[in-house]
Amino acid sequence: MTNLILLIIAFRDITFIFFKQLILYKMKSIFYTLLLSICCTWACTSNSKKENSAEKETPKATASVTVYSVDSLAAGIDKLVGQEITVKGNVQHVCKHSGKKAFLVGDNPDTKIQVKVGGKIKSFGGELIGEELTLKGKVMETRIDEAYLARWEEELKKEEAKHDHKHDKKEAGKKADEASCDAGNSPVDKLRAEIKASGKEYKSVYFLQGMEYSISDGE
Repeated sequence: MTNLILLIIAFRDITFIFFKQLILYKMKSIFYTLLLSICCTWACTSNSKKENSAEKETPKATASVTVYSVDSLAAGIDKLVGQEITVKGNVQHVCKHSGKKAFLVGDNPDTKIQVKVGGKIKSFGGELIGEELTLKGKVMETRIDEAYLARWEEELKKEEAKHDHKHDKKEAGKKADEASCDAGNSPVDKLRAEIKASGKEYKSVYFLQGMEYSISDGE
């Protein structure tokens, strides 16, 4: 009888220890499972924040370029000297002898922007007249004063006196065309009157030093 009682007590103790170890094992498993879940959740949240941050920064890197119309550019071109801009306009005139200059116009045909070759632009062909261009260039300024006008007049007089036959007259016409392009197609007397009326000693002529252009698709 005594042996049976001792056997029952021993069985009870063994069973208690077994279940205690089983409970500890399950608790450890649950703990490690929870720890792993927390780590995975933190990693996913961190990656999501990085992706959202990258998405917020992307617009800064791919911000759209402002494209000026000829009219809007002409209205504030004096404030853009030295800056690279993009303008869209129709080719009204090309200095045909050299192809080094062209004039863009917008809705108002009396408002035009002179463009000189530069960058990827080597020349302007006559076939561009009437085409709408999207052109990138740098805003530049030339100051026309009395000394400039005097030199221009003197050059024209020399050309007229030097060339007598038909071929030479053609060359003189080329020089006159180039001079006209340099001054924005304004006669000397008109420029002189504008300078006098402005109360300043010079007239600023703004132009674009071209860099590249594309012909618009008409949309």
